[in-house]
Amino acid sequence: MISKNSIEHNGKKIIYSQLENSFSITTDSILLSNFIRIKQKDKIIIDIGTGQGLIPILLSTRTSLKIYGVEIQKELSSVAINNVHENNLEKQIEIINDKIQNYDKYFILHSVDIIVSNPPYFKVIDNFKANDSLTKTISRHETKLTFDELAYCCSKLLRHKGHFYFIHRTERLVEIIETLKKYKLEPKRLQFIYTNSLKDAPLFLLDAVYCGKEEIKVETPIFLESE
Repeated sequence: MISKNSIEHNGKKIIYSQLENSFSITTDSILLSNFIRIKQKDKIIIDIGTGQGLIPILLSTRTSLKIYGVEIQKELSSVAINNVHENNLEKQIEIINDKIQNYDKYFILHSVDIIVSNPPYFKVIDNFKANDSLTKTISRHETKLTFDELAYCCSKLLRHKGHFYFIHRTERLVEIIETLKKYKLEPKRLQFIYTNSLKDAPLFLLDAVYCGKEEIKVETPIFLESE
């Protein structure tokens, strides 16, 4: 079943459908879309693992750039296409139902200005427990896309000094930075997200630049409790 909802973002009303047995809209998507810096010279944005297409639609309230949403799961991509239609954004947003590992079928190498992703957070280990929903399992666990594969694809798609924006679990930060550097993706901006001021930050936002300089800025953290 599919439910229909609406939210307001940057003064614009967004209508979106929600697929049952998938993850509901969370603050992660809002935080990530707000973290992205869009420059006047930018032309193309890709959202990898777009799910139901919320991030491209959120970004459309800030820019008229061409946005592609790539989603491997057919059911989710169908909902994403419907959400694009509901908001009359067919000319700006295109949804691709495929895995990002097939990037060369759709994009010219080193032609993309911005890549954004809210990727699966958890590695697949021998005793990992799958969700009741296959949709949730694929979205949450690296069964179809590892972070290493994601970083590799970004290094092939991004132009020189192009940006890769994502959100992830703080417990994997060291491993993730090592992976980024392996593919010439240099961390530039890091922002920790606290869901409780009395506990450690479980999430972080990161902006990595392809072939950028070795320098990183740690920005003022976000405290969701107060904001």
